[in-house]
Amino acid sequence: MIRALSVVAVLSANLVEASCSWGSEKLKTVDVRGNRDCSRLKTAIDNLPKGGSERYTIQIEPGIYYEKIVIPKDAPPLTLVGTSGNRDHTMIVFDDHEWGPDNPSPTPSTCKPRDQVPQYKSQWYSETVRVESDDFIARDLSIMNNACMWTVRGRNYALQTLGDRAGFFNVGIFGSQDTLYTGKKRSYYKNSFINGSVDFIFGSGNVLFEDSEIQGDYFITASRDGQTAFYNCRVTKPSNRAVTRRTYLGRPWGQNAITVFKNTWLDDHIVAKGWSDWAGLGTECSDGQSSCYGIQYIEQGSYGPGAEGNRVNWARQLSSNDNTWTMAKILGDWTPNPFAGSSGSGGSSGGCQDTSSWTNGYGKDCAWYVNAGYCSDGTISGTGTGESRNYPEDNCCACGKAGGSAPAPAPAPAPAPAPVPAPSGTCGYLRLDQRLRQRLCLVLQRRLLQRWYNL
Repeated sequence: MIRALSVVAVLSANLVEASCSWGSEKLKTVDVRGNRDCSRLKTAIDNLPKGGSERYTIQIEPGIYYEKIVIPKDAPPLTLVGTSGNRDHTMIVFDDHEWGPDNPSPTPSTCKPRDQVPQYKSQWYSETVRVESDDFIARDLSIMNNACMWTVRGRNYALQTLGDRAGFFNVGIFGSQDTLYTGKKRSYYKNSFINGSVDFIFGSGNVLFEDSEIQGDYFITASRDGQTAFYNCRVTKPSNRAVTRRTYLGRPWGQNAITVFKNTWLDDHIVAKGWSDWAGLGTECSDGQSSCYGIQYIEQGSYGPGAEGNRVNWARQLSSNDNTWTMAKILGDWTPNPFAGSSGSGGSSGGCQDTSSWTNGYGKDCAWYVNAGYCSDGTISGTGTGESRNYPEDNCCACGKAGGSAPAPAPAPAPAPAPVPAPSGTCGYLRLDQRLRQRLCLVLQRRLLQRWYNL
């Protein structure tokens, strides 16, 4: 009986993957259960045409996708969007890692010796998702590297962004050391959650985080050459383990590093000095040290318990009326748009809604976004419900709502599909041919979501 079911599953998978070729279409839906165009995200991406300026969209149904993803340099503009609108329902997971010489024998069950790591080359190829193409967008999903996630030894990347103009909206990115490599170009994160430990946001790119939670310890950032900025964010300590080491906002991975924290709440694990030299000693960083040459460490309007105390004398504190560090300063002529050229809206639905009374997790309502100039160039658009309450500015811009009468009612939506089980039911409906071990399901559901989010 089990053998018969396995044969049926394989035949069904072949039929699904046969419908995963793009042809003239610009929209595909991936479902780990095999009920849509594709059952594997990698297949949908590998089948994309080469080049072009038209945007393609892959909608991803809730589930855990145990896959290693590379979006190649010659891919067209691509959007990945979780269909439920909840980033915890759609997870892309893999467990490659670099095993350093200082930790030769792995002890956690989630870590494997180097010769057992799939596709091992070096830490630079350990990522779960690697974005090489330009104009990539991800919304309403999570990316994680599950290797060694409860240790702080061994580098294992969750995400690398190597292309230009990569936008991430309502995403979760989970790892440990070196979680997120920002590359050398421009990227943007909005209403997102980044978790790690030791240099877990690092690189040479120009990257801006807005209205996001940065959760981790030891060294939050390690920049060189580029500009890394956090606006209206929260820096919090890990909720799944005790913080036993001093935690700094950043240290210089190389020369000319620029890191900015603007109007950001800092938890009490941030030490009073705030910043460290590369050696991690918290000592004087001067132009006499090669990695310190040309660095700029800047805070403006930091608050919370981690903002108290005397910072190192080589860091800068800007006054509230200093407008030097704007979005344009970081991203140039690029204005990130979560719905740019979208072929499908994923968890969002069309039609204006009166969001004037909505507030997001930072207490900001629609009027705040309008008055702050988010709609000034008219490029941000889109509407939504449910989880899209995280994006009240989209509705504000699209509908011009800063109070006043409600807009005309939206057309009646299409009948909703049958409800999909929450992540706690994911293990029950995963297909047998997806290589997803029961251990991974248990780790993600019981330990990751409960401990990291304190649910």
